[in-house]
Parts: sequence; structure tokens; C-alpha cells
Amino acid sequence: MELSFQEENGLWPCFGVSVQVHRLRWGTVAGVPAALRGTYGEFAASTRWADLADAIVRLGCSVEPEPDEAGTTGDIRRYRVPESGVRIFVRGDEGAQGAAGEVWSLSVSPAWWREGG
Repeated sequence: MELSFQEENGLWPCFGVSVQVHRLRWGTVAGVPAALRGTYGEFAASTRWADLADAIVRLGCSVEPEPDEAGTTGDIRRYRVPESGVRIFVRGDEGAQGAAGEVWSLSVSPAWWREGG
């Protein structure tokens, strides 16, 4: 997990939370706290986008591809879940950093909630 903060009028509010799913491939024992493993069981070393998208739809939410007009994401595909403000980043190509179709990360920012309606 990564938390993002930005100074604003002398305060440091959190403006985003990211779950770096791709880091699980380096080992879930070191990457996932024992309390979470104890509650939820062992974590897989990777998550397939198709499985996550299916689970999101079964929960009654939608998944939309997000265009990369700036062309900045390279081999990463972006999706959003408008009902939650979550952005999901998925490997688009095979490479040293993972297989195509694996979830790279999930990010949430309150600013995105406003954008998504």
C-alpha cells in the first residue's frame, strides 16, 4: 500500500491510496502482513484482470476502459470503476515486470470520485 499526501494550507491531507499488486510476486510472506494473511488466507503472487473484472461486475459495479490520450502508460492498460473512484492498471504486454493481463496496481483518489460522478 502506498499513501499519497500533499501539503495544503499547513496540513498534509491524504489525496490517494494505491495497492501495488505487482509487488506480491516477490513474496507474499514479506509483502502481506501476518494479520491480513491470518484473516484472509494466503495471497496469490499475481491477480488476473479477467478474474478481478468479473468479481467487480458480480458486485453490481461497472468497469470501463480509460483512454490514454497522452500516451504515457506504454504497456499498461487503465480501467476505472465509476461507482468507487478506483483506477485499475493492468499489464498489456508480456515483459520482465509481469505477464499480459495481470493487475499491476489499484489507485483511489477522492478527486476521481468527483470526476466519475
